[in-house]
Amino acid sequence: MAKTRGLYLTGIGVVVLAVVLGLVAALSPRAQASTTVVTATQLTTTTGRTGQGQPVTNLAEADLTGTTDGWNRYVEFIGRYSGYLTFVAPPDVSPREVTAVDVRVNYRGPGPETQTWTFALFDWAARGWGGVGTNADAPHWGPWTSLAWPASAPYARYLSPTGELRLQITSNNRRDAADLDYVAISLTSTPGQPAPSGGASSPSASTPPPPSTQPHVPTSPPATTPTTAPPSPSTGPTGTTGPVRCPDCWRPPLRVSWNWVIAGV
Repeated sequence: MAKTRGLYLTGIGVVVLAVVLGLVAALSPRAQASTTVVTATQLTTTTGRTGQGQPVTNLAEADLTGTTDGWNRYVEFIGRYSGYLTFVAPPDVSPREVTAVDVRVNYRGPGPETQTWTFALFDWAARGWGGVGTNADAPHWGPWTSLAWPASAPYARYLSPTGELRLQITSNNRRDAADLDYVAISLTSTPGQPAPSGGASSPSASTPPPPSTQPHVPTSPPATTPTTAPPSPSTGPTGTTGPVRCPDCWRPPLRVSWNWVIAGV
């Protein structure tokens, strides 16, 4: 009888311990993922134009469906276009805790066989644009189509130290125009959880200048008057008239316009 009572008391103790542990686990603070959707605050056009009287605030709400055409409710991007939208994340969204970035667009316009529209996020670490999606899944001037594209990790690179994000919009020709009723960026963050790592580095501490859509062309040095006559095509790289005794030395081709010595002589 004593042995049975002891087993009974032991069983009660196990049950009580399980209940207590369950309550502790339920009351313990957990890192909950939260999603913040930000809309554009500014539109910068570098090539082409947009519809007259269509402010960037038209892109803040997805309120068009079917084939509805409300000029004052969307923004039309016309011809051969290039520009970018600026977004600002709330102060409580830490770039290092962002675990997902998604771009959302409500699109109506040409199909890719007529005109391809490309959307790209600015990478503040690499200081360049990274494509996230196109209008490939949209029918040619069909109904308004909701498009969503997830960006690739690491996600902190898409936010500047001040929380700024940029989304580039470009077309590949001038044959048509595209209408956008809604453009937003969804940020998912988990407090206390490090963001997924990837190949790119984290954003630098300083905010870079606005990105340029034109390739960088190095500035040529000012021309100077040579003090000696330039070597003839028969001379070696050193300018001597005799043969150059350096079989392993690299020689630029004759009449090359310029060359850039990275290291060495």
